[in-house]
Amino acid sequence: MDYLDIQEARGMLWYFRAGAGQVKLQNGGFMRLAKAGTPDIIVCLKGGLWLGLEAKVGKNIQNDSQKAVQRQIEALGGRYEVVRSLDDVMNLKY
Repeated sequence: MDYLDIQEARGMLWYFRAGAGQVKLQNGGFMRLAKAGTPDIIVCLKGGLWLGLEAKVGKNIQNDSQKAVQRQIEALGGRYEVVRSLDDVMNLKY
């Protein structure tokens, strides 16, 4: 995300960390932070292209809801990338 901060400061993109998951509420219930399958990082590139970045470590793979969201984003003309390193992010072609 430090790299994305630099790119954002240069006016190349805007992004936020989606933080999918749940938090426990004081009443014992749970609140979802994002829709299931939401990419880890949402980026808006110059020109209006939306990019979902799904960060994976090691041999981790996308789950079914992440694959479904990828299909939805791409069907709407957005872009979705699974990234495993800073190099993967830096080598993305905008």
